[in-house]
Amino acid sequence: MNGVYFQGMQVDVIVGYGCPGLSITANAFATAEIARVDASCSTFFLVEGGWVLEGQKQWIGNNTFADVLIIFARNTTTNQINGFIVKKNAPGLTATKIENKFGLRIVQNGDILLNKVFVPDEERLPGVNSFQDTNKVLAVSRVMVAWQPIGLCMGVYDMCHRYLKERKQFGAPFAAFQINQGKLVRMLGNVQAMVLIGWRLCKLYEAGKMTPGHASMGKSWITLRPREIVALGRELLGGNGILSVDLKFYI
Repeated sequence: MNGVYFQGMQVDVIVGYGCPGLSITANAFATAEIARVDASCSTFFLVEGGWVLEGQKQWIGNNTFADVLIIFARNTTTNQINGFIVKKNAPGLTATKIENKFGLRIVQNGDILLNKVFVPDEERLPGVNSFQDTNKVLAVSRVMVAWQPIGLCMGVYDMCHRYLKERKQFGAPFAAFQINQGKLVRMLGNVQAMVLIGWRLCKLYEAGKMTPGHASMGKSWITLRPREIVALGRELLGGNGILSVDLKFYI
């Protein structure tokens, strides 16, 4: 950092690193001219270092009330994926809740809009320099996501099993009829297969042998099974299968 004297005062001048070495006065006029067109742009020029994020993403869980957002974005200079920490009140950040959602209703999914959001250098995530780095996080999340439908299907099976034992028809519980037993067996077989694949993914990960392909294939197969299991459960519960209340009141 070199200095020049201006009206009896020493003023720092930035030189090197591609900087033109202008005086503070010259920088001030340049800033004013930039602000003449867009004050936001002039703000970015006043900060030494940082990042500007632009883009949008849909279906982000809990984004409407989270204090901190982790954003993965493509660096236009290196064409690689980097990670950034964005505070919820950052200028240019808009988080909007998706209304009228009837699946996973307790989760507030929303849309994120990033309009020239500035992130300082110290809030860039270390160790995230490429899609390969990001994919390590995504691979683990795919395993966890694969276990969500496993638990869901366990719940569906448990509910149907209890319902068929307690609900009676023609003097016998529903569970006594072979057609219902056959559907329960199909449900339980699917659940057991889902658990085994999920368990295998966990063991591969713990051994350091799980690949993104393993995680993606396991998640893809496991998440297809609930469609059949829930459909069978709907058949077993009859009209009660479309109610959102405790079935014990309808037994």
